[in-house]
Amino acid sequence: MAPIDVQIQTADAAVASLASNGVTEYFITTTSDATTPIAEQLSVALGEVAARNAEIVVLNIFAPLDQQVDLPEDIPTMWVDSGHTRGSNLSGLQVHAISGATLERISLDGQTVGTVYSGPFGRYCRMTGIGSADTSADRYAQAISTYERMEAALKLAGMEFSDVIRTWLYLADILDWYDEFNAARDEYFTGKKTFDKLVPASTGIGGHNHYGAAMNTGLMAIQPTDGAIMQEIASPLQCSALDYGSSFSRAAELTGPDELKRLWISGTASIEPEGATVFLDDIAGQIDMTMKVIEAILESREMTYADCTRAIAYFKEAAFLDAWRSYVATRPALAAMPCILTENDVCRDDLLFEIELDAITK
Repeated sequence: MAPIDVQIQTADAAVASLASNGVTEYFITTTSDATTPIAEQLSVALGEVAARNAEIVVLNIFAPLDQQVDLPEDIPTMWVDSGHTRGSNLSGLQVHAISGATLERISLDGQTVGTVYSGPFGRYCRMTGIGSADTSADRYAQAISTYERMEAALKLAGMEFSDVIRTWLYLADILDWYDEFNAARDEYFTGKKTFDKLVPASTGIGGHNHYGAAMNTGLMAIQPTDGAIMQEIASPLQCSALDYGSSFSRAAELTGPDELKRLWISGTASIEPEGATVFLDDIAGQIDMTMKVIEAILESREMTYADCTRAIAYFKEAAFLDAWRSYVATRPALAAMPCILTENDVCRDDLLFEIELDAITK
């Protein structure tokens, strides 16, 4: 088993890779502060995929909706507007690609939404771009419908919602209805008995989409092979999110029989052990607190930033990037981390920053 390999291939793209038994996964990240159009970033990413004779599993784009590009056909794609309310031109994209494996595409109502493949210690299904089929319905109904469509797509892949280890949830106008969304998610989870099983790790963040839907989502589902284990991972410096009514795990992990670990850390922000926001109106304080939480989770799994395959940093205002850059300037390991920088509302109005990341190590 080759260890995770993270390399800066060019000034425009970071590529992390994991090789195992003839199969190699690639995690490609580009990001821009408005100097590089998303079309150019996509061209760079597609070139990286082609250079490795790989196929795309999913493509996720973070950019203003008016940056139109020709997207690859038959590729599961999600586009998140990262500057809808404030006109930011921050943009970036992430591609998950693979070589040496056979990919099966999953289509739902005529839309390609997922890819199934076999990888280290499991059968994987990565889906993206799933929303409600009826965008005229109220937001609560759309949230329920979106989870039902996730489940329908998983069934086409021969899976159940109980196989889901990670979700990504982008809610239009999140601050207007996050409590309502949480109630809808709880209703769905209660019906599926999710609270009796593994509650997926998750990101819930603000974001608009081309369809005018209340939310747009993605997921990772896994059917582990014998000897592999999927489990919730606690945050040493925070309480469970379930304690304050938000139904997700702080992190989740797949551990293989030879101790290979794949970790998904949920969207993480400046929240103290009792569940309250700390460092109000202090972006530097919130970044420092958040990254201490992230580091504690990584350390609990015997990981470091060098094991990160991809990350997304969400800033309530693009101006807060200066504080992030000052923080990173003194931490070389963070400077090398493949990370999109984007502008999105976080789930609380007083949260100024959130970050998610994935990591792999042995």
